[in-house]
Amino acid sequence: CIRDRRNQEVVDLERMLARGEIDLAVTIPEFIDPSLESQLLYREEYVCAVRQSHPIRSSRVSMDRFLKYDHVLVSPSEGQFRGPVDDVLARHQRQRRVPLSVPSFLLLLQILQTDDLIALVPKRLLTGHKHSLRIIRPPIDVPGFDVIAAWHSRSNQDAAHQWIRDKLAEVSAALK
Repeated sequence: CIRDRRNQEVVDLERMLARGEIDLAVTIPEFIDPSLESQLLYREEYVCAVRQSHPIRSSRVSMDRFLKYDHVLVSPSEGQFRGPVDDVLARHQRQRRVPLSVPSFLLLLQILQTDDLIALVPKRLLTGHKHSLRIIRPPIDVPGFDVIAAWHSRSNQDAAHQWIRDKLAEVSAALK
């Protein structure tokens, strides 16, 4: 079973791909076995997202102002209230208030529109939401992550599989 950094069960991708239960996984490298075939789709970065009417009006925010507001984060399982942002803040001997943890980014985007909350989110997630949310440069550098497509080697020469991998790469490149 593959586990994420907090040792939570994510999914047994290797077994599912080997059995043909799934043909292709879009994930991060940490969630797959290195024996699987993979292709980098894009490198993602984190940005702050706030609602359009949020009191922070500039495109940059100071650390104190960043920490003044409540934060919300995504935790797909077990309702964690800590994430990569908190690890970076701890190195600066700072911490944020996170009164809300939600299970999905889709829910997060809706919640951000209802209150003066802040969230660090993958930049590409905000494509199509710029009318309701604003992007602010965070006062800290939170390491981004790679997004990959992964598959079992038996699919390497399959024309349909090659086509979908090519389309994923094409769409990913277009969403910069």
